[in-house]
Amino acid sequence: MVFNFFLAFLTGFSAKAADELSETKSKLWPKLAFIAALAYGLLAGYLVSDSPEFSTLFLAVICAVLLSGKIDNRQHQLGVSAFILAVAFFGLPAIHPLLFAFLLVLGFLDEILNNVSDKLEASAKGPKSFALKIFGLRILMELGCIAVGLATANWFYLIAIAMFDAGYIISGKLCSILATQ
Repeated sequence: MVFNFFLAFLTGFSAKAADELSETKSKLWPKLAFIAALAYGLLAGYLVSDSPEFSTLFLAVICAVLLSGKIDNRQHQLGVSAFILAVAFFGLPAIHPLLFAFLLVLGFLDEILNNVSDKLEASAKGPKSFALKIFGLRILMELGCIAVGLATANWFYLIAIAMFDAGYIISGKLCSILATQ
């Protein structure tokens, strides 16, 4: 189980790397974004097959991203395709329908509010407001996972999303550093 939490970290890391690298102006980085997208798709597909908790959480995340229109380039299309193929290969355990719906709504709201934050930030002059900073963090899914833990005493969801987010954040920081090199 601990190994799969590490894989959740790598999934977040490679998802953000695919996102950041696909948007760079260099010729090499967008090509590496395809490798990162393939990695996150295969990893997420494997994790979804592992348990009802991973299945519920990662399917909610993937569906939220799809519904919000964030799969907007060939790299992410490859990632989602790899995810679908991995799920077809490894199988899909049962999901928790109520938790799936709850996490899907929160994930979708996170993506929409993040878009609003990005647009307002781009048009604003001066420092970001507190609300914009909060929306930019995509924090609703994490708060939902805390609520699930408090309601069910199952902290799996929070640990899994925290590991994914840690990888995502670290990858974003590393990509920012590499972009300035």
